Amino acid sequence: MYSDRLILFFLTDLVFCLTPGPATMVTIGHVLGGGLRAGLGPVAGIHTGNFIWYGLSAIGLMALIAAAPNAYALLRWAGVLYLLVMGIRIWRRNGQAGKAMARRGDFRHGFLDGLAVHMANPKALIFYAAFVPQFIDPHFPILPQIMMLAGITLVTESIGMGTYALLAAGANRFALERDWTKLLQRLSGGAMIMVALIMAWANSQTVNPL
Repeated sequence: MYSDRLILFFLTDLVFCLTPGPATMVTIGHVLGGGLRAGLGPVAGIHTGNFIWYGLSAIGLMALIAAAPNAYALLRWAGVLYLLVMGIRIWRRNGQAGKAMARRGDFRHGFLDGLAVHMANPKALIFYAAFVPQFIDPHFPILPQIMMLAGITLVTESIGMGTYALLAAGANRFALERDWTKLLQRLSGGAMIMVALIMAWANSQTVNPL
């Protein structure tokens, strides 16, 4: 791959990652509810989702997914339902539960939330089925190119999620100093519910990236 193609992919992908979306809101929601440490879970889940999508691209399953819209639609709606339930559960937590969450970091739930939102987001299918192939040169081995693009996405996604996580962590510390724990839980749960609603709206639209 030529260096100018990689640079263009890096800059474009970075813009995507810095643009607020469902993945950003999930990360912010967890950081608001549990501090910076709680953001590690959703970030790890989002990275895992990226690697799964790249893996599917490498073995040529993107066209298969696009050819089975009902199966993928079921996955998307399952993700929406999961995020909605999690958002309601967080919303209903009391202040003490919120403080316990902050101490634990709640990595497991954060990881599952990040993975769910990234695998169920219809925009991810468009990104990997329509955008990524534009940076693949068919005259060279595909797998090394996929691995390079995956490595770049790891960097850009970390920059994007890290930026929003740090901003949310500042808000979290400010609120905890004033014992606004219950408010943090409302904001955290509200962010998750909003993500579910946004993805529900997106899933109701026609997605045909190929």
